[in-house]
Amino acid sequence: MKISIILLITSFYLLASSPCQLINQNKAMECDHQKIKLQGMYTKREVLFALPKTQMPKNGYPVVLFFQGSFFPMEFKRSKSLPFGGYNEILTIKNLLEAGFAIIAPRAGAGLFWQSNLIPIRYDLSSDKFLVNKILSEIEKETHQWIEQAPSAVTSWFLDHLK
Repeated sequence: MKISIILLITSFYLLASSPCQLINQNKAMECDHQKIKLQGMYTKREVLFALPKTQMPKNGYPVVLFFQGSFFPMEFKRSKSLPFGGYNEILTIKNLLEAGFAIIAPRAGAGLFWQSNLIPIRYDLSSDKFLVNKILSEIEKETHQWIEQAPSAVTSWFLDHLK
């Protein structure tokens, strides 16, 4: 009996502190996130990010760069009925956030696929490589000058704590 109560309390706490929720009568899941736009090689590109609800470590959250493959644009919401294991993507995001990882997830320039998936494109000269290198460089320098739009104080706070 005591073990059941402890497990129930622990499960309730984990669910209550999760940044993700089941929606649409448990047919889909959505995770809290923010969006910013970065100037890419030719046009602005949308980058999604999410922070865990766990206590921030002394040196900042560990960061995962999350890239969606093909067929579905990067979103922090997925239906259980998606083909090709699409729902597993949101479960991965949920598990990373609950484990204390911050997530940066740039959207593919074409919306549905990265240029690395196209045979005739030379990736070294692609706008995708430009964007990825820009994100990595700014994270490393910790200058974050690439932010042109800060939708909230959370955005600034998040970027100040990437380490």
